[in-house]
Amino acid sequence: MSRLRRFVIVYPLLLTIVCGQELFTDTIPEDYYLRKDLSDCSERFRVQKFYDSQCLVFGGTQVNLTEFPHMAVLGWREEELGGNVGGVKWQCGGSLITVKFVLTAAHCAADANNIPPRLVRLGDVNLASAIDDEYAQQYEILRIVRHPQHRFSRKYFDLALIELDGVVRLTPGVCPACLWTNRHVLPAELFQTAGFGETSLGDGPVPNLLKTTLRATNSTQCTESFRNTRGLPEGIVEDQVCASMINADTCQGDSGGPLQVYLRSFLNQHPFVVGLTSFGRGCGLGSSGVYQQVAAHIPWIESVVNETMDPVRCAERYSEF
Repeated sequence: MSRLRRFVIVYPLLLTIVCGQELFTDTIPEDYYLRKDLSDCSERFRVQKFYDSQCLVFGGTQVNLTEFPHMAVLGWREEELGGNVGGVKWQCGGSLITVKFVLTAAHCAADANNIPPRLVRLGDVNLASAIDDEYAQQYEILRIVRHPQHRFSRKYFDLALIELDGVVRLTPGVCPACLWTNRHVLPAELFQTAGFGETSLGDGPVPNLLKTTLRATNSTQCTESFRNTRGLPEGIVEDQVCASMINADTCQGDSGGPLQVYLRSFLNQHPFVVGLTSFGRGCGLGSSGVYQQVAAHIPWIESVVNETMDPVRCAERYSEF
């Protein structure tokens, strides 16, 4: 029995340290008291449908249902991509910023074949399962408004606004984020980001929403890292911010997702989007990602959504959620 205890306690602890994630469950299998053999104990107590590739997410961990209530994911109809009728390919991320608009990256406005996304899904942290769909909402895209200075051949002005075909229902799992409006000062050194993107380059997206923490990096070092990068004739500019962390990064499929901080307003904390995932060089291993700051573009955002992005009013407006 002592050997069994060492196995059950120490082994999961080791995996938790390595992956930042529990791989085992303490829920007793239905046939537990009928079994007489311990040889498959580790497999029967292993969490079902756990995606081992999450251990490759560079600092990524799963989120709970209400942790990123503003998180959106954009969907392409597979039949338009030559795939199955009725299927959806979920690709880019975004942030709900009003009850009608999602903020995302402009390069997510169309795929490589110039096909635009058609759907936006909110309140879902596992796209492969309906078990967690308590707060899930899905909308058709009414229109996509790219920043007027954005060009697909360039990596600047990488912002777009998506208007939904309906008004979202506010719940603990679906609620707009606020925007950081000070273009001269970043609110913190550490930021959170999230997405359904690849866990390593070429692996394809994962169905679970994953989060990680990143640190803003030195702009000079970042500029040097992306010297001679196609689409960056002016290098890294003032309204772009670089962020990275050892063994943490965003990857392909995370584009448009939020770079954010939680700021306290009275007794509540509310997410403030500082930037959007724009592009990077590889995935993880401390590589810097480049994020499109939103503060310099608040006037344009307000003109499209026809609503003030004042941070105090925003935090008060959604404080009950």
